Amino acid sequence: MEHFQGILDAVTVLNFSYPMAIGLAGLGCGIGMGLIWYAGLTTLGRQPELANKIMLYAILGTVFVETLTIYAIASKFLL
Repeated sequence: MEHFQGILDAVTVLNFSYPMAIGLAGLGCGIGMGLIWYAGLTTLGRQPELANKIMLYAILGTVFVETLTIYAIASKFLL
C-alpha cells in the first residue's frame, strides 16, 4: 500500500472528475433546452395567437439554462 500513497489526493480527484461533471452539465442543459423548445413549439402550434409571449418565455428559459452551463465551465477556472 505504500506505493499508492498520495495518488488519490484532492487535485487528482478533481482532475479526473471535473471533465465528467462538465460533460454531465452540458448534457443536462442540452436536454433541458430541447424540452423547453419542444414545449414552446407545441404550444405555439396549439395557440398561435400567443406567439410573442411563448417565444419570450422560451428564450428566457434558454438563457437560464445556458447560464448554468457557463457557470459549470467557468467554475473550472476558479478552482
